[in-house]
Amino acid sequence: MSTGAKMARGRVALAVDVDSLAARGYVSLVGGGAFQQAELGGDLEEAAEMARAAVRRAGVDPASGEFHVHASPPCKMLSSSATLRRKAGLTHAPENLKLTAWSLDLIQLLRPRTWSIEQVPAPMLRQFYNARSVPHALVDASEYGVAQARKRVIAAPVEVLERLATLKRSLVTPRAALARFGVVPRGSQIALGTDNTPTRDGRHRPIAAGEYARSLDVPSYTVTGKSLKWVNINDGVAQFSGCLDSASLAALQGFPRRYMHLRRVIGETSARKMVADSVPPPVAAAIIAAAGFVSQKS
Repeated sequence: MSTGAKMARGRVALAVDVDSLAARGYVSLVGGGAFQQAELGGDLEEAAEMARAAVRRAGVDPASGEFHVHASPPCKMLSSSATLRRKAGLTHAPENLKLTAWSLDLIQLLRPRTWSIEQVPAPMLRQFYNARSVPHALVDASEYGVAQARKRVIAAPVEVLERLATLKRSLVTPRAALARFGVVPRGSQIALGTDNTPTRDGRHRPIAAGEYARSLDVPSYTVTGKSLKWVNINDGVAQFSGCLDSASLAALQGFPRRYMHLRRVIGETSARKMVADSVPPPVAAAIIAAAGFVSQKS
């Protein structure tokens, strides 16, 4: 989110993540002293004071509300299958959405002028928002200059969502995004990174190389921690030719070119995860622009 905020000429007062590797990646590529390693979801007043202190350091009075708060609560159990949620004992929305509710409570406590929350488009999330009368919209990153079909639910004040809908950009293809990074495609198509797919009876079946594959001239499948795969087609026969590395995934996410070197800082596996879990910078920039925050604001 921070990279996109800077693209929109916003100043990042505070970025929080529990992962120590995220701290190394942030300091190396985003820069500045705004990052703080911490686990959120506990004492609300403690988290609010940490945020207020950061806003003060940025030269803004927290009482003025002249700042934006963004949250992207972990959504693994929202996007996982119903079977996995049952096994984990997470069958009710209140448990699955505990951090979402906590984020809303923190926002209410801080009273910023604008705010946003980004998560996967799970039915239980939308039901939760509807029950609380929280404004939200389904956003596809491919409509904001990102070379992948990545749909997320963005909750925000109505006026921010309305402005966001006016900031859509022309299509950026995977071919163009990869070329910007100097990446030479190892295949003519990009396929899902998983090796199997669930069937209606709850089992799984293998995915063939030609299944769930898309041309480099249309938005790719969503970038996830499972990566994506290159597919070559020779004489009508599709074959996998390896996974997309973190640099390729960063290109599809819309990161600046310097992110192709993230793996040198935190390793390839961690780089793929960090890139995949991020809000695509062009989408983040659009959210901040919609909120009306530019260089003179925090």
